Amino acid sequence: MPRRRQSSPFSLPKAEILANVSKAKALEATHSDPKATARRVFNEILIKTLRAYDPSKLKAYTPNSFVVAQTREKLMLIRDQLKGHEIVGVDLENNHRDSYNGFTCLIQLSTYDLTSGDVATFVVDVLAPEVGDSLSEILGASLFENPNILKLLHGCITSDLQWMVRDFGIKMVSVFDTQEFHKKFISSKELSLANFWALYCPGLATIDVSEKKEMQASNWAERPLRQEQLDYAANDTYFLLNIAC
Repeated sequence: MPRRRQSSPFSLPKAEILANVSKAKALEATHSDPKATARRVFNEILIKTLRAYDPSKLKAYTPNSFVVAQTREKLMLIRDQLKGHEIVGVDLENNHRDSYNGFTCLIQLSTYDLTSGDVATFVVDVLAPEVGDSLSEILGASLFENPNILKLLHGCITSDLQWMVRDFGIKMVSVFDTQEFHKKFISSKELSLANFWALYCPGLATIDVSEKKEMQASNWAERPLRQEQLDYAANDTYFLLNIAC
């Protein structure tokens, strides 16, 4: 018998959240500075998503259901496929084995169809020279630094955001950190992504807590990557919208 998805604490005060966001949007409409504009766009996207998305429509993750980008041409195709999407899940895999500061090895991106619940996931191999050298040019302004696109991440404050600046000179804007939101408004306990999968997407992820810990410690700089590494990476962004809503 399939497990029922537990009610997300995020969805319990939904009416209150919408009302508060509406008030914030009205106040910020009186300001014209870039930060206020970015916050206003962020709020509008958040309201639209809360009203439109039904988390129960999400399907279980299917292994190998992602697109890998290792060329400049494929990166440009991903940019084109991201057009029209207001919400994109983002995650990075970093390697600390071969340097003190580490370096980014993969960037995962997921887009979400609010009507059907379908998810499209892309695994960007930034260690491929064509991709790493072109990332800022192709996806910088169009995605990461675009305030009109809401980026969903988990636990990114001291990691992903800093790595993007360190390795690509990209300052990501319009970011919603599901871990920070949960820590501030719900609970400061059990904040790992694997625990969130179990709570908000029961039975849908293909990786359990022990496997996730093993994959986190794997060598993300090795090439070719193993299939289980790629599926792990894709899982990281596949469920972010369900966690947020």
